[in-house]
Amino acid sequence: VELDNGRLFSAANWSQAGRAHDGIDLIYKNNKIEMELFTAFNQTAERIYETTFSPTTFTNYKLLNVHYLKAHLNENFTLTTINSADSYQSKTNTRTLYTRGTSGGRIEFEKDNLYLTFSGYYQYGQLQSGVDISAYYFQPEIQYKLKKWTARLGAEIMSGDNATQPSETSKSFVPLYGVAWKFMGNMDYFATFPSDVKNGGLINPYLFFYYDLNKKLTLRSDFHTFYLENKVLDKQKNVVDSYLGYENDLSLQYKYNGFTTVNFGFSYML
Repeated sequence: VELDNGRLFSAANWSQAGRAHDGIDLIYKNNKIEMELFTAFNQTAERIYETTFSPTTFTNYKLLNVHYLKAHLNENFTLTTINSADSYQSKTNTRTLYTRGTSGGRIEFEKDNLYLTFSGYYQYGQLQSGVDISAYYFQPEIQYKLKKWTARLGAEIMSGDNATQPSETSKSFVPLYGVAWKFMGNMDYFATFPSDVKNGGLINPYLFFYYDLNKKLTLRSDFHTFYLENKVLDKQKNVVDSYLGYENDLSLQYKYNGFTTVNFGFSYML
């Protein structure tokens, strides 16, 4: 399942194992609407009565339901919505499911050389551990093309927990089964949420530049700065600096033909 821009659902097929979902996918398409309804179900073994699926880690769901809709409203506007519910079996009671819901979408505007988009998602329900969750994600972006130049300016904002004010409800957004490097840098320094940011959330302002040297060669430079969205404590119980670092990804892309592309890249983080 690869949905929209891959932020919540991506195939991740560059890794050795990749990411896949075994289930039923109902798809409807016409000139203005694309729609998918996906459902998946897991259990430990073939069973005649009842079901059970409780792996040693919380990485695999027992039940997943997803509705995806992409509507071309007119020649300039496109609306995308994703509503997902993934359920996990309780470790102590096979009849109990903890379900995490994620709802939201993305609006896009495109006219001539200008492209604008804004996406937002709200996460609710319960985590795999049974803890309540109330978290959010926002991403505004503007893109402009000028002859051989293309510039993209935007930011990602993932909510996090305030370590100085403990709460029974988690505020840490989890980008489900989506790709990380495409949005947060090629070094994959922040890839597993919320553990990579100690439940503090993340703010990722970015600026991307593309320059077409010719029809086959493109030079690209991506700039990221990373900040904690909320407060995180160190081992001495002091609030850590919210500024986490700066990353620059440089790359040169060569399009040999319609199905072969060679990339050379260099990345660094400070």
